[in-house]
Amino acid sequence: QRPPTAWRPARKGVASLATVQHHIDALEPGDPIIHVNHGIGRYEGLTHLKVGEALQECLVIAYQGDDRVYVSTDKISLVFPYTAKGDGPVQLDALNAGRWERIKRQTRRSAEEVVDHLAELYANRAVAEGVAQPPDDELQAEMEAAFPYQDTVDQARATEEIKGDMERPQPMDRLLCGDVGFGKTEVALRAAFKAIRGGGQVAFLAPTTILANQHLISFRARLASLAVNVGMLSRFVAAAEQRRIIQDISSGAIDLVVGTHRLLSNDVIFKQLTLFIIDEEHRFGVKQKERMKELKSSVDVLSLTATPVPRTLHFSLAGIRDISHLDTPPLERVPIITSIHYHSAKLIRQAVARELQRGGQVYFVHNEVESIYRIERDLGELLPDTRIGVAHGQLGGKELEQTMLAFSEGEFQLLLCTSIIESGIDLPNVNTVIINNAHKFGLAQLYQIRGRVGRSHRQAYAYLLIKRRPKLKRNADKRLKTIARYSALGSGYAISLKDLEIRGTGNLFGLEQSGHVAAVGLDLYTKIIQGVLRERDVATDDAVVPRLAQEEVTVKVFPNAQIPVSYVSDPHLRLNLYRRLATMDDREAVADLRRELHDRFGAPTTEVEDLLRSAELRILAAGLGVRSVKRSDTRDILLDFASPADPAALLERINAAMEQNRFNYRFLNLKNGGLRLSIQLDGEKSFYLAAVDSFVALAALK
Repeated sequence: QRPPTAWRPARKGVASLATVQHHIDALEPGDPIIHVNHGIGRYEGLTHLKVGEALQECLVIAYQGDDRVYVSTDKISLVFPYTAKGDGPVQLDALNAGRWERIKRQTRRSAEEVVDHLAELYANRAVAEGVAQPPDDELQAEMEAAFPYQDTVDQARATEEIKGDMERPQPMDRLLCGDVGFGKTEVALRAAFKAIRGGGQVAFLAPTTILANQHLISFRARLASLAVNVGMLSRFVAAAEQRRIIQDISSGAIDLVVGTHRLLSNDVIFKQLTLFIIDEEHRFGVKQKERMKELKSSVDVLSLTATPVPRTLHFSLAGIRDISHLDTPPLERVPIITSIHYHSAKLIRQAVARELQRGGQVYFVHNEVESIYRIERDLGELLPDTRIGVAHGQLGGKELEQTMLAFSEGEFQLLLCTSIIESGIDLPNVNTVIINNAHKFGLAQLYQIRGRVGRSHRQAYAYLLIKRRPKLKRNADKRLKTIARYSALGSGYAISLKDLEIRGTGNLFGLEQSGHVAAVGLDLYTKIIQGVLRERDVATDDAVVPRLAQEEVTVKVFPNAQIPVSYVSDPHLRLNLYRRLATMDDREAVADLRRELHDRFGAPTTEVEDLLRSAELRILAAGLGVRSVKRSDTRDILLDFASPADPAALLERINAAMEQNRFNYRFLNLKNGGLRLSIQLDGEKSFYLAAVDSFVALAALK
């Protein structure tokens, strides 16, 4: 029986290490790579080495002084892609120099510090008194049924996860991560209505006045028949009207208030705030975030984002906060065709003409207010028959509102604007966006701006324009190539991973971590955090038989276990398959992969079948604390156990399992304090089946 704990990190909905390592199969020779035991090296591709009588496929990693490390593909979980922060060349480590071990120790200490801070925060939150919302009633079902579109599977799941959190007495703190246009707002609105049905008030914080105004219109339309009073606070609202709304918030007359940072002012006092929804928290400044902390202390918090900021994404990867994903695109939505071009008047003319010919509209994004009217003149000369409007953040509230309204009603065919359109503007008729000087934008910013088009069933286009003369800096080049590469629907999560690598993680709970991430790379840093979390989680699941990590288990049974080039010729695809096998943690996943390989490449060869069997044995061994699985010269099964906390209890368990299943066995003591179990093969049974049977017998008595 596991003892109770005061704090346990969130697990549900957390991205696995397999997700973090998703891009190892994109490695090209020359790319930097990290080996857990040796540090930063240079990937030189795949090769085959002769080991005994067998050929084994290996990754080749170069280090300082022409040293090489060969990593067999069954140990691929020990290597990680590495993306350096900054534009300089990557410094390779020297083997056996000691520097890498020092870096790992320092990173480990910093990870422990972060986790200890988290433990304190979560312990405090676990005992905080929140409001447990009542179960759904008929009006909640009526409100959700009125949604004019069919829910995606992810929307339905996220809605249930969030409502489940809200019905518990502890305050909710959940991140809803969904690509642009995937339905985050609808899920949030259902949570808001649940809070209102429970007698509370809801604050919905939006990053821009334009988005707040759009939310106000859509929320009122959705909730008009349900007696919900919706108000708004922003600079669009006149001073006298603001005073009236603040009074209604204080008295409880307003159920749901949408607003910008004006909502965070000290004169805004809620009568009964129970749910705080924050859209794109990273868009707010330090002072606003401090005020958010005060509001968050004892209420349910739901954060919405399309591309999680590095810190928030890092929390979710490390299993430190609850996260729900919307990965399924709405029906009939198609990917946005994205391309990079040198600035060209001809291209602009053709792109605009193509959109206008089908009755659509165009965004032209130029993010410099001081020169935006010069660009307006240039576009006017280039496109004399096109009606052009201008929008930027320095316009007065009413003027900006009128411009956006006129564009939405079709008075303008092209809107020349700054990045003010970046968050949430939803105009289905706008399906071409031209981004001028795209190399000056951040990756998440580019992704958000591109997401302003493609909001309908029409094919949308995004053109990223760059200047001819200056050579792009390394990170700017990375950003543009990344945004062009990830054009598929639902790419926001992959985009944010790359953004996290390029920008670093920033400051975690007042602790500067970006230096450690830069030193060991995002993937390994995240793994270190996860390792510390596991250790803080009441040591191991079982003191007698500790569960081992996959990479701690060695399986030396099938000497020819590999994916032959004759079976899968593409080296990137072979890497992908090796990586997937290395991160699987149940036998059913291996069985699924076996079926997939048969469908894609034909019946698995003997070598591939041996590789799949090795993965199954590794999974079984890890769960039982078996450090290695080997076959002896006499074909006995040799199982080496890690040093147990209670050797006598482990011996008793093994004896019971072996005798109950009538195995012939004996014990051998190892020099390192571990224990070796030698099992004789029974008759004609294959080594693999005999090994599986012995694992099943041991597991049955666990």
